[in-house]
Amino acid sequence: MASPEKQILDAAAALFSTRGYAGTSTRAIAEAAGLRQPSLYYHFASKEEIFARLVGHLWRPALSYGEWLTSVDAPPDALLYALLSYDVEALRSLPWRIGTLYFAPELRAPEFAAVAEERVRLRSIYREFTGAGVAAGAFLIDDPGFASNLLFGLTEGIVHMSDIDDGRSPTEWGVEVADYGMRLLAAADPAAARSAGSALRELQRSSR
Repeated sequence: MASPEKQILDAAAALFSTRGYAGTSTRAIAEAAGLRQPSLYYHFASKEEIFARLVGHLWRPALSYGEWLTSVDAPPDALLYALLSYDVEALRSLPWRIGTLYFAPELRAPEFAAVAEERVRLRSIYREFTGAGVAAGAFLIDDPGFASNLLFGLTEGIVHMSDIDDGRSPTEWGVEVADYGMRLLAAADPAAARSAGSALRELQRSSR
């Protein structure tokens, strides 16, 4: 049986995605979760906290991994491959269809500045690895800023494909998209990037 916290997040994800943030009340979330409203407030102080927790799942796991990768001594194409495959795998593993929350106008409100800043930081890590790859000759492109934005947009688009089940596991999705990402960046040695990037992923898995 799911914990009350997960029941609340499950219910909120469904309601935010269909009714929007403004059209969803904590009472409605509690009722959908099969809880009394006071029980909801035991786990979450406000609707804002619930929303921030859900939205954070869109980029917080990849941000945490990306920040770890910035301290790893590895070629930039391998670092980017590892981050990209991890990010896609995490998004494909989400238990909620919350892609519409990416465009929620509420994310521009001051109370969500901290969680929105996490997305900015993750984008900057993509840009950092891409720029380093261009400088090292690993990516044969002229505009690393534009290319990294395209790559980041490609990754974010995965949450809008949650209804597609083609038999691939989240891990396989991560590898496929990372391979396409190397093509987008015109990687000088995509096989080496994949090999070294996959090794970094295995290192991350073994350290869990």
